[in-house]
Amino acid sequence: MKKYSLFLLNLGVMVLAFVFASCSGGSSSKLTNEGIFGEMPGYLLQYLDLKQKCVEELEFEDNKDKRDEIITKYIEEWNKILPSQKVQELREKPVSDSVPIISHRRVSFSKGLAGITDMEASMVGKYKVNLEVLAKAENPSYYNELCFMLDKNDSVIFPARVFFKNGRASIAYSICGDDRNGVKMFDGYRCALYALDKISKIVVPTDEELLSYVEKAKSNLEKIAKELLEDGIIENVEELTGIKQEENKEDAEQADMNKPGDVDLAYFELRGKVKSFTERNDDNSISYSFTEKGKWNTYNGRSIQNALSDVERDAQKRIIKYTEGEYDCIDTEEITYDSKTGWVSKIKHNGEGEDITTFTYDEKGYLIKKVCEGESWEMGAEEGEKFKDTTTYTYESFDEHGNWTARSAKSSDGRSWKETRRIQYYK
Repeated sequence: MKKYSLFLLNLGVMVLAFVFASCSGGSSSKLTNEGIFGEMPGYLLQYLDLKQKCVEELEFEDNKDKRDEIITKYIEEWNKILPSQKVQELREKPVSDSVPIISHRRVSFSKGLAGITDMEASMVGKYKVNLEVLAKAENPSYYNELCFMLDKNDSVIFPARVFFKNGRASIAYSICGDDRNGVKMFDGYRCALYALDKISKIVVPTDEELLSYVEKAKSNLEKIAKELLEDGIIENVEELTGIKQEENKEDAEQADMNKPGDVDLAYFELRGKVKSFTERNDDNSISYSFTEKGKWNTYNGRSIQNALSDVERDAQKRIIKYTEGEYDCIDTEEITYDSKTGWVSKIKHNGEGEDITTFTYDEKGYLIKKVCEGESWEMGAEEGEKFKDTTTYTYESFDEHGNWTARSAKSSDGRSWKETRRIQYYK
């Protein structure tokens, strides 16, 4: 008993592994609206679609006014799908009032009431929706029991737990998280909702029956994921089927380490799936972090939304312009990328003067020279002072992803220094 309880408990930690397919005919990607939760799975699937679109749009938008417009747009769309009045009705009245709960143990149950007991479907920040079946329980166990949700053909669909308190039984499933989770969990929730759509009864098996139910659940997991994948409903099935995991491994083996990483990583001379890095030289230390898609996320612990303003991006979502500072201390950077290699070819800077830096790389894409030429202005001066500085680089060490971790720099004005980077990656 303990062995299989732990197995399902571990599955519960990974939402994706809570999903099981019907063994009956027909595609798992067709909603029936006939399960114990009625139309709720369909509503929540639409919510996840809108939430995902909102999160993805916000990820590459750093300007506050535009972010507010995006959020408002998706809130209005969701309110059209499920108005607040409808939400209130769903809270007050069960979707189903006669859910069969069949016990093969000493405990017995009344017919269950199925509905929602929590509904925080926001477009930003935390979200939580709780689908729950409540029933009276006689002779309840001292321990929470494992149960399984079945469809009308008695095929195992979904595992869950029965929680007992004061003669009542609760069987619940929650969709919850926040924007820090990104959208990685959404496809797992989608699978769960398609499964929940088909539920017609709940069974609490004996210890002897438990192994059989567990094996059916395990064998059905891949089926529902593959059907939804084939129908284009989900994409992120790595934990469910291993398909994407194998593809990613093959892609990684074939990846050209001489090319820049995704999106903003090219701006920082980075390759691969960099999560964060800290760069040090003789004078200071600066830390940066990135999203899994390669977007610049934080700068010395500050979010980019707070640290920068007037951020612009190109069609490839790479950062091409931003402003840093405020009042009389404002610096603007305009970035140009090489159309063939993807590395930065030129940066135009405006602040206390103007300058343009051009970059030269070797055949492997490592910076070997940069030339900064422009004009600086001293406070009170009538004319700017022209300057030109050339910096050359030699490399001392690299990591397994092809990123340099130590290099020496020498300036045409006679200065020299060493730069080091400590880099962390997404797994």
